[in-house]
Amino acid sequence: MRIAHSKFIHIEFFFQKIIEFNFKDIKIKNNDVSLMSDKNEYHFIWYEGNDKENIFGMKILDIRSFTQNMVTTTKDSKIAENFAILAKSNGEQYKDKLPENHTTINCNLKYSCRGIDTGSIFIAPEMETKWHIFYHDDFFFFVRSWTGELVHRAHISFESNSLIILSIDSTTNELRFTDSELIIREVDFLLKSHLFRILTPHPVSNEMIKEDPLRIAISSFSLYGKKACYASAEDTTIFTFKKYIDIVRRTQNKKEFQ
Repeated sequence: MRIAHSKFIHIEFFFQKIIEFNFKDIKIKNNDVSLMSDKNEYHFIWYEGNDKENIFGMKILDIRSFTQNMVTTTKDSKIAENFAILAKSNGEQYKDKLPENHTTINCNLKYSCRGIDTGSIFIAPEMETKWHIFYHDDFFFFVRSWTGELVHRAHISFESNSLIILSIDSTTNELRFTDSELIIREVDFLLKSHLFRILTPHPVSNEMIKEDPLRIAISSFSLYGKKACYASAEDTTIFTFKKYIDIVRRTQNKKEFQ
């Protein structure tokens, strides 16, 4: 079975440890927003970090059968209008803003990158994508695509062809992560998956990973939409851009990529 994770590559996995959930239809409604799928079953697969089929080096739950088949709709015209307006924004309205009730976390995340153009650097192409990312004056602004809520502001610098995240200002909204490590992992995931378009595990809490796979999938889709493919409670920052490139080169040489 193939993983269609980007327009660039496909990785072959051999599936095992399958947990099945059967539904005629699934509809999850909240505040005039509904998630719908026509699939009759979902396959959730656990991989240990040392499994041969697992390229990420950490324990993961494959939830793609759920997240890649969900469709989001809303009867609230304000939500649809807000999404359309934000999709055309360059993010200037966030330049002098901080996330509400924010906390500041120092970090040192590094990525291979020579520079970033000012303005919108990632815009959600559809309502199943939950984030916009903007760049202004040495700051990344991570914004929810439906509401326009500024969740994270990351202070960055460039050094020797590397992009470095120096600190993160993050909302302390009770519905968001409040653990510093999880906040760092989320920002790291958003950059790798949205800006650099890398297939990479997304973070979930130690509490959430103990839930049944369907609940993990629903929560992950709510947070990351179709960018959520593999859930992990381990340190997802260890899967770096360099490791990704090394895997691409190695598998290309073996003609495992198409």
